[in-house]
Amino acid sequence: MPKKSTERLQEESLLRENFANRLRLAKTARGMSNTDIMEKAERLGQPMRKSKVSQFLHGRFLPTNKRVFLWARILRVDPLWLSGSGSDDDIPLIKTIEEDNEDIQELLQLFASMSSVQKRLLMQIAKQFRFPYVNDTYMLDTKLTRDTSDKK
Repeated sequence: MPKKSTERLQEESLLRENFANRLRLAKTARGMSNTDIMEKAERLGQPMRKSKVSQFLHGRFLPTNKRVFLWARILRVDPLWLSGSGSDDDIPLIKTIEEDNEDIQELLQLFASMSSVQKRLLMQIAKQFRFPYVNDTYMLDTKLTRDTSDKK
């Protein structure tokens, strides 16, 4: 069996280090411990021992695609980001349904406390995010002023 070239070994080492770095970033962003990771892996039917978790976090293994997707599910991040796409500064966390529901409830409370002018402006901004191809000079035609006609 031919030995791996020095270049190939360096490339694999860099991939392992980058993957481990992304794991640590996602783990920190989620506030998870190694035990949390092990418990989540167990619930997903893919148990991991503490030593295996530690070895991945320290870059000792080059993950298979299957392992990348498992880690992405455990840490609720985009698997492409975990594999090295994008920036380390922009962790694409995937929210759970419960987290989305909490955000929706907070938005509803905030929306209910706004004046009608503020509500219209917010709706225009939200539509701009939904339909980014719409020219934004036409979207923001409402001045952001205090609406005195709507008293809370």
